[in-house]
Amino acid sequence: MDAKTYLENHWMKHEVWNRLLAPMHQDRLRKCADAVAGGKAFVDIGCGCGHSTAIMKGFCPGDWTGVDFGESAIAEARKFFPDIKFLYCLQTSDIPKGAYDGVVCSEVIEHVEDPADFVRTLWEIVAPGGVLVVTTPNRPVNDPGHLRVFSRLTLTALFEQFPGTAEIRSEGRCWYVIARKEA
Repeated sequence: MDAKTYLENHWMKHEVWNRLLAPMHQDRLRKCADAVAGGKAFVDIGCGCGHSTAIMKGFCPGDWTGVDFGESAIAEARKFFPDIKFLYCLQTSDIPKGAYDGVVCSEVIEHVEDPADFVRTLWEIVAPGGVLVVTTPNRPVNDPGHLRVFSRLTLTALFEQFPGTAEIRSEGRCWYVIARKEA
């Protein structure tokens, strides 16, 4: 299922962003924001209608940008949160390389057809000395857009190709990958 179809027929139609108010999602977004704290420019990749970006900005003030691959979702994000910058991109490679101290991609990679290429592009977005945070469910989830469930082994294989350090841990219902790029 492509991003546009997923966003319009699931995320927006069912107002899935309301689930982000649940304690487990607030905890996940706080952990993401804490992992990138210390930087100045942050990007939330796969921000949907902008709610995750706004929540993380509350936990970690700074210059936040939300990016999504669904034009209608970005239009909604701009209405909901006019004080945050939102970008519509056709693909991840459209995002400026090395532009962000903190890159968060939470609950997106399981929707991606080619995760290796996706992670490679995410890594290029991170500025030298910056942090990439990726989260994904650590068990099957009933969601129409999920293409796979990752394991520690598959996540390790995705991230071992990049210089720097990557910590992979399972907490609650999520895997957290925190990769630090060398300065």
